[in-house]
Amino acid sequence: TGKRWECCPEDWHLFKGSCYFFSSDNKDWQSSRDNCTSMGSDLVVITNKEEQDFVENRTNDLYWIGLTDQRKDDEWIWVDGTSYNTSAHFWGPGEPNNYNGNEGCVQIYLPNRKKWND
Repeated sequence: TGKRWECCPEDWHLFKGSCYFFSSDNKDWQSSRDNCTSMGSDLVVITNKEEQDFVENRTNDLYWIGLTDQRKDDEWIWVDGTSYNTSAHFWGPGEPNNYNGNEGCVQIYLPNRKKWND
């Protein structure tokens, strides 16, 4: 019929041909990423405002995203290799700030008006 059917596993959300899972588990960044990869996925890579809006409209507290500078401070990289320098950024006010020298992973955080927090 010329129609394209798209579906996601149960409890996942379809957006622009990709499936998203919003976990309520309380894990650190690496454990969250490990959980994603065990499901054949990865932490979200946000490359535009439309995707940022989709994700932030489904958050109630905080969610890890697939951005980190763990290999080298202030050298942000996406888990899938997407260039940070050419992707959109949605940092909250004063972020990234590497608070106490111990912030190398990124989350969407409700108190920062659903913007990125390192």
